[in-house]
Amino acid sequence: MRVRALPKMDTAGRMGLSRSVASTNSAIIPKIRHDSLAVKFWAAVLGAIRGSLSFAVIIFLIEECGRPGVPGPPRLPMPTLLLVDGSSYLYRAFHALPDLRNSAGEPTGAVRGVLSMLRRLESDYKAEYRACVFDAKGKTFRDDWFPDYKAQRPPMPDDLRAQIEPLHEAVKAEGWPLLMEEGVEADDVIGTLTRQAVEAGWEVVISTGDKDLTQLVQPGVRWVNTMSEE
Repeated sequence: MRVRALPKMDTAGRMGLSRSVASTNSAIIPKIRHDSLAVKFWAAVLGAIRGSLSFAVIIFLIEECGRPGVPGPPRLPMPTLLLVDGSSYLYRAFHALPDLRNSAGEPTGAVRGVLSMLRRLESDYKAEYRACVFDAKGKTFRDDWFPDYKAQRPPMPDDLRAQIEPLHEAVKAEGWPLLMEEGVEADDVIGTLTRQAVEAGWEVVISTGDKDLTQLVQPGVRWVNTMSEE
């Protein structure tokens, strides 16, 4: 499966569906130049990425940097963006770890596994900016293109489903921005943010067990899998 780049967002946060995939990945992060106002504006944008704003709002803020009359960021060392495929690690932790439960009998193994992995990534990669990306509920554009998409996949186990919401809350409690975008999968979000970060000259670390995302590897982009030590 190839990763699909997301369309640009308009100012209302809606997708411009009439745009082609090629045209949506134009360089929207402007070239760096010195300006005192730029320092303040770009700091606000980076703060949004570090915080808990939605994916659509983050894209909108980055696009604003490229509008006429809006100053670009100052010349500073390029930061590193760490993107974690939370959905991928949730499935793998659930199937790899023992059936751990709390005192109420609720399953906790996948939650513990993903949180341990996030803490390890924090230690191993001193990234200035980071986000944990999950699949959103509901269908994606792939279901519209091919109604039998993932039709052969077995249903999600109840003990795995029960850990999704607690994991989301735990990830946020750990200080990680959590991103979910309706109509697309986590790897689409990761692919789009990686493309934009590379165009800005940033370093990117993608942490996932999904080898489809290795197609994003290039100078400045690393793919790591903490569960298999790859």
